[in-house]
Amino acid sequence: MTVQIIPVFKVTNLAKSKEFYTKRLGFTANDIAADCVAVQKKDAIFHLMERPGSQNAHCRLFVEDIGEFFTERETSLEEWKALGKLWLSANGQLILAIKDTDGNTIELIEGNQKQLDLVPHLNAYE
Repeated sequence: MTVQIIPVFKVTNLAKSKEFYTKRLGFTANDIAADCVAVQKKDAIFHLMERPGSQNAHCRLFVEDIGEFFTERETSLEEWKALGKLWLSANGQLILAIKDTDGNTIELIEGNQKQLDLVPHLNAYE
């Protein structure tokens, strides 16, 4: 049996958020309902749901090569740095934390979850 977990980001303006994820981050978007859109890039899928007064959330995307993620979007590393914070974890994993238009945080982490040393960087974006 396969189980898939799909995080939901609550957003205040669905159209604005959809544009951010598709135009700036290179996700594809599929409308699910009037107030919900699924965004996807490769195996990473999550939903954007319009809710006024929503609180911020946090999602981690583990990627093999952050550089490949950049080149697929024809965006320079400098442009990505302008979107968020780029750093190396204590064990040398490259991490890029980006805030979307509603303040939700998306972390792109190079490598896999087993390699990640969570303690040193849990509050690194704050």
